[in-house]
Amino acid sequence: MQHNYTDEQLLLYLYDELDSLDCRKLETQIEQDIFLKEDYQIHLQTLSILDQAFVKPNPTSVELILDYSKSSKSTEKIS
Repeated sequence: MQHNYTDEQLLLYLYDELDSLDCRKLETQIEQDIFLKEDYQIHLQTLSILDQAFVKPNPTSVELILDYSKSSKSTEKIS
């Protein structure tokens, strides 16, 4: 039986959020379907790249957030 899996299902599998029955079915399909296996490997590589990415906020954004936080604290009413 051929089943077409979506990118969403592959991502659920990669994040270990697919239920166990669907997980086993997908693993079997990945081994049997070269195109699905290729899609799986592409998603796996993408996640690996994303995991390695280091995101640093813009200093201006941080300053704006801190300024806003300071100003909102001074205007809060204490009951």
